Amino acid sequence: LTDESIVTGLQARQPCRFESVNLEQLPDPLKSLIKVETPAEYEGFITSKWRSENQSSETKITNPRAIILDVAHNPQGIQRMIYDLFSQYPMCRFRAVVGFSAKKDHEDCLRMLIRDMKRIHLVHAKNERAMDVAQLRKAAEEVIDQEIIHFSPILADDVEGGSVEATIRQALEDCEDDEILVICGSIYLMQEARKA
Repeated sequence: LTDESIVTGLQARQPCRFESVNLEQLPDPLKSLIKVETPAEYEGFITSKWRSENQSSETKITNPRAIILDVAHNPQGIQRMIYDLFSQYPMCRFRAVVGFSAKKDHEDCLRMLIRDMKRIHLVHAKNERAMDVAQLRKAAEEVIDQEIIHFSPILADDVEGGSVEATIRQALEDCEDDEILVICGSIYLMQEARKA
C-alpha cells in the first residue's frame, strides 16, 4: 500500500465494492439515527443472508435496512452497483449519497442514479479532484430536466455545503423503513464516509 492509498482509505482488496456496513457497530452518534425493533415487532423483508451476516437475533434494523459503500464512479460501476442493489434488496427503495471527481463521466452516472434512486444527496469530498457540489447539482438538474420521469424532487437539499459527514447524518435521519442507504462515487469520499 502506498501512503496515498492509506490516506484515501484504500485497502489491498478492491475498496468499498458493494460493502455492507454492520449497523449494530456504528458509533453512538449515528446509532441514535437508526430505528431498531425487537424480533416480535419486526415483519420486514431483509434477505436472510444479510440478516445473518449483519444482525443479531435480538434486534432488527429497520431504518435504513442497510448501508452500502461502493466506489462506483463511472457508468459501468454505477450500472453494476444498481444491479447488485436490485438483486440483493428487491423489495426496497434506495437513497444515495453521491460525489464524483470533476473529470469523471458524472452526467451518465447521474442519469442512472436518477432513474433508480428515490432520493439523492450530493456531496463534495475534501479533495482538489472532487467536483464542487454546486456544479454537481447543476449537472443533476439538467439530467432530471432531460429525463422527465420524477414527480417528486429527487435531489435533497445540500447540507453544510455538501459536507460528506453532515450529509450522511441527514440522509440517515431522512431514511424511511424500506430504504437502503447507498454511499457511492469518488473513492475520495469513502474515508470521510467511514468517519461519519
